Amino acid sequence: MQPAFRQVTRDQFATLLDQFPFTRKINAVHMHHTWRPNRAQYRGLDTIVSMWRYHTEQNHWSDIAQHITIAPDGSIWLGRNWNKPPASASGQNGTATAGPFMFEMIGDFDNGRDPFDGEQRRTALEVIARVQNKFGLAPGSLMFHNMMSGKTCPGNSISYTRIIGEVAALQAAGLPQPQPQDSLAPLSADALLSRQVVDDALRMFAQSPAGPGEPADAEPAEAATVYGVETAFPAPAGAESMRTFGLDAARLLALRPHLVDLNMGQFSSEGEWKTSREDVDAMFEEYLPAALAQARRRNDPLRIMFYAHGGLNSESVGLQIAQQAADWWKANQVYPIFFVWETGGLETIGQLLERANQNAAGLAPRDVFDYTTDLFIEETVRALHGPRIWAGMKLSARLASAAGQPADGGHQAAQPEGGAHYVAQKLAEFCAQHAGQVELHAAGHSAGAVFHAHFIPTALDLGVPPFRSVHFMAPAVRTDVFKDLMKNRSGPGKGIDQLMIYTMRKDFELDDDCMGIYQKSLLYLIYQALEPERKTPILGLEICLRGDPELKQLFGLGGANAHGEVIWSVTPALQGRSASTATRHGSFDNDGATMNSIMRRILDKADTEAIVDYPVEQLALQAIDPWRDQVDWPGLARTRHAPVPSPYTTALAPAAAGIMPGLAAGGALSGADSALLQSLQNLVRQYQPPR
Repeated sequence: MQPAFRQVTRDQFATLLDQFPFTRKINAVHMHHTWRPNRAQYRGLDTIVSMWRYHTEQNHWSDIAQHITIAPDGSIWLGRNWNKPPASASGQNGTATAGPFMFEMIGDFDNGRDPFDGEQRRTALEVIARVQNKFGLAPGSLMFHNMMSGKTCPGNSISYTRIIGEVAALQAAGLPQPQPQDSLAPLSADALLSRQVVDDALRMFAQSPAGPGEPADAEPAEAATVYGVETAFPAPAGAESMRTFGLDAARLLALRPHLVDLNMGQFSSEGEWKTSREDVDAMFEEYLPAALAQARRRNDPLRIMFYAHGGLNSESVGLQIAQQAADWWKANQVYPIFFVWETGGLETIGQLLERANQNAAGLAPRDVFDYTTDLFIEETVRALHGPRIWAGMKLSARLASAAGQPADGGHQAAQPEGGAHYVAQKLAEFCAQHAGQVELHAAGHSAGAVFHAHFIPTALDLGVPPFRSVHFMAPAVRTDVFKDLMKNRSGPGKGIDQLMIYTMRKDFELDDDCMGIYQKSLLYLIYQALEPERKTPILGLEICLRGDPELKQLFGLGGANAHGEVIWSVTPALQGRSASTATRHGSFDNDGATMNSIMRRILDKADTEAIVDYPVEQLALQAIDPWRDQVDWPGLARTRHAPVPSPYTTALAPAAAGIMPGLAAGGALSGADSALLQSLQNLVRQYQPPR
């Protein structure tokens, strides 16, 4: 199955090199060029995939030959696991214990061919310098391919002596050092994005096996047809079904008009699904006009529903849910558009919970202090930079709806337009062309509310008509962000005619758990541990809604006139416009009562009127544990950062663990233990959520 190749910048490579968990000693740097394709033949990801396919299908190697590939623009494509020997030169590839770090440069650098200059040259020099610095290597540890074989690679126009001198000059001047992972310094949006890219690359490497490498004589060929510049290789048999959870070509074709796949805000060019601007153009220029024509024949408006899944859904399950639920929306004459945004954060938070659980192993899951264990979990998650990971997921949501910004003469880098922003632009044009014939609706689960908190105001600012209804299920968005972006848009004539929240009563929130480790819901983990400040109000928590006078008024919780409504699960009614039976954070989006309630409100149907019911049995998703089964877990949990002890875990955890057995057995406590018990209870009262 084709791996998901990642493209990184020089700075991101430096951070990745600093953080990568090497088990293999690097004793040399091997430098190659591709010869073919040359610079003019470079086609981005397609070129890298062609190399990978040739190396694996024709040469029968286990992976692409090189550890990294340097593109003509100076960007770096990650390749083979760095703990795996490369296929660099016959007899020179090393072992799983020690060997070279190999890189390829896209281009033909023989005399009279491509010039070795610009950003590509700068990147190559910096890669050599950083790898040599990392492993304390001498300048002569750099080896050209032509020094190990009869080939001209990396090009007979490149002077070995000059390269050695330029690398030495870089090292003498001092290369900028990446910010340490455990640094608590505030991160800019660009730095946070880079941190997310590096984390994603580390997960990719964790999923890629290391192993012993290739035969001793393995090395890349130099032939004009090697990398399939003109002809693409076919996908391996069975790859499509493995890649898309059983979605065959017909189902994928049917889903395309309803799907927008995003990665860190941009249209996704890799992974299980790809979306381009041209796909969105087709959605608004071909598929939606056809749907509008059908609605006209029914004398109905075209109802478009924008759906954003939560952070507990991996891309794989997001695609599966979209494919299966799309038929239900369409059966009710609603046109769904699913934002499948590759959040990437919750799987890492899941790993942090595992780490935190190890630290709190001496405490019972539900002990006599009531939530003492959760306090230790929260402290450890914070110490392991949980807020930074959560911030990365929120940044992904914000970047999706960001307008593009040009560079300002070198001081500020260009900001590409977010994929959701482009969707909003096309939506505004479509609605203007068909004024009065389109109804807009939106729904978002958990972190999907964070996504919509940016997308909906962006769409309104670009001129779309008001959203007839917006439905948030267990929304994980901060209340201050919601109030800044959406509160003044809520109400007839303001942009959102009907605003609904479906969420649990606090007793169900406190009875929920995260992976069986944290003994409250995900919203409480966010509230207590994943935002920069403890007890940051979150829209989906009852205590936060009732504790905010503005929100109480907006949602009519104090008896005031309301522009919004809250449906508290579990409701007395099990069906109708105001029903929900979800008792776990992750179950709202597959709870039949909740989804049918949303549908009735979109269609403006009374409780007694017929709709096509949500296919709970068909989807069979309620049995899935969202933490274990809906996350694309890496094959190797990241364990490279030791937890930073907090004053609570350092001073109180050992003593608390010592008290537990005596209390459990009903024994008497000593005076000292009684004093400690009182201290612990006071601490817990300070941090535990109100009941």
